[in-house]
Amino acid sequence: MNFQFPVSPETKQVIEVSIGYMNSYKQVYLNEGHVLKSIPEKAKYVHGEKQPR
Repeated sequence: MNFQFPVSPETKQVIEVSIGYMNSYKQVYLNEGHVLKSIPEKAKYVHGEKQPR
């Protein structure tokens, strides 16, 4: 995924997980619910509880 401005690796991972949620619901727009749901998932990766998708 390419951004037009610099973003941290953590932000990129949250967006990637969010897109996974969006696709699982067969939606075409990324919304704030997808992003908010992804933040705890990212925390699991940081603390070593789960491997990234």
